[in-house]
Amino acid sequence: MRAYLLFGQFLRNEGLVSLEDVVKARVYQKNQNQRIGDRLKEKGVLGEEDVQKILVLQEESMKRFGEITVELGLATSDQIKEALDEGEEEYVMIGQAMVNQGAISKEKMEEKLSEFMTLCKANDQKVSKITLF
Repeated sequence: MRAYLLFGQFLRNEGLVSLEDVVKARVYQKNQNQRIGDRLKEKGVLGEEDVQKILVLQEESMKRFGEITVELGLATSDQIKEALDEGEEEYVMIGQAMVNQGAISKEKMEEKLSEFMTLCKANDQKVSKITLF
């Protein structure tokens, strides 16, 4: 199984943004994007302890938050889908966050994102990070 560079890492390797630009964009994302656990807490589906337990299990299992939540019987698949759909409408991707922060132009970001996606689909070594096994 192969792991891939994140888009921010790819832009850094291309010399288009700095580490500081990526960090600022990630902080911007964290401030703008509400996490699924927070949305489910607001709806009364999960409590804080539930969220923390799921986050620990997520780190240990590498599974998605919603998948674990359903497996534990804390929410239904429909509730997870609804929370994800709500968040998707508002979610700021890393490329857009870098544009919003002035690190890269929208045109250059879109050009490089297209290139990045093509390289990922082709399993190109340029975007390979490590081989896990």
